[in-house]
Amino acid sequence: MAGKPNDPGRIAPRPPRLPQHAHPAPPPRPLPASGRYLHLNEVNAFALALCHDEGGPFDRHAMAAALLEDIHFLLTQPDVTLVHWAQFMDSGIDYLGLVSTHGYRKAGYHAYKIYAGMPIDRCPVAIEGADGVGAMASTDGQKASCVIWNSRAEDREITVALDGIRFPHGDFRVYRIDSGCSSWGDDPANEECAVVESRPDVSTSGLDWTGLIPGGGVVYLEADAGNGGTELSRRPVARWLRSLHYFPDRTTTAYVHFDRIRWIAWLGTAREDLSHSQVGVTAEDFPDALSIHVEVDGQLRKLDENSLLGLRLDFVVNDAYAHGILFHGPFDGGEDLYEPARSAPMPWGTERQADEVIAVPNLAEFRVAVADLAPTDWSGQAQLSVILQNAGSGNRVKVTIDRA
Repeated sequence: MAGKPNDPGRIAPRPPRLPQHAHPAPPPRPLPASGRYLHLNEVNAFALALCHDEGGPFDRHAMAAALLEDIHFLLTQPDVTLVHWAQFMDSGIDYLGLVSTHGYRKAGYHAYKIYAGMPIDRCPVAIEGADGVGAMASTDGQKASCVIWNSRAEDREITVALDGIRFPHGDFRVYRIDSGCSSWGDDPANEECAVVESRPDVSTSGLDWTGLIPGGGVVYLEADAGNGGTELSRRPVARWLRSLHYFPDRTTTAYVHFDRIRWIAWLGTAREDLSHSQVGVTAEDFPDALSIHVEVDGQLRKLDENSLLGLRLDFVVNDAYAHGILFHGPFDGGEDLYEPARSAPMPWGTERQADEVIAVPNLAEFRVAVADLAPTDWSGQAQLSVILQNAGSGNRVKVTIDRA
């Protein structure tokens, strides 16, 4: 969307951590680097050597474990906003793809499919006494998932306890990726990722699984409430133009993410008492009103005049951002973090403190009357931002935006 107001442009990553990439010409007016993207392109399995011959390690089951290990690592890098894999299909020159030159799905394809189908909200995982074993888990109230991989050559016998599932009963299924399952490169008869174990309509209280993970193997456990609901469905709210991320200090563990398909923002303070996490979206064709639903995991604290959990809307008039409105308030009876003396920088929009400040009774659920609040001659384009700043460590915030 070149030429849009406050186009954040792109920059190459900071050397020596990642190589530089070519980028388009910057916008006429420079913006701070913290308002731009860090895009990691052409990613391949870190643990596997490049393969120029068919039948190599990228064709076999260990590719799935290597890929999941890399995804797990990249999730710990909050300043990486976008990652692209290389390559989806074998080229006939390099055999690094998830799909063979003849269209057969490899083990790596199934690992990606498993990860893409897991619920969005991640859950904590504790691993004891299983060297080389990694895991990720998530849930959305309809499905609970846990994927486990063994990055070592030795087999591992493990027991997995699935605690805190949000629904009382569900269908439990187990999938495997190893030399005998779901790996076309090891055995062409095993291209499908099929269920290897199932327990219909079981109690999710105390649910566990014990079994073997071969070297380089993967096990995926899934409990499904069977009601057909999922948070992975597309929910268009307005016409997305660009996502925005603010990183005033890339060395902190604080993070932000905006899902433009589902219009959900995630922000977290991680280990930082003082941090500034801000994510936004530039969009047009907004509805007359928005419904905002906020969830907080942790304890928000007011630490200084810039402490805040809030939402901001910046309107475009005559090709420039002309009016910014900040919404704040207490969360479920807690303390309102906002202070009128707030002086923290605004990296986009009007790039100044809000022109209008609106206190809502409860941040957990409120309505934004976009059409009523918009200035005269509004173009229909605006930036919607969610801000979490200096609110204490250990806080996770999820903001779901929908049409009212």
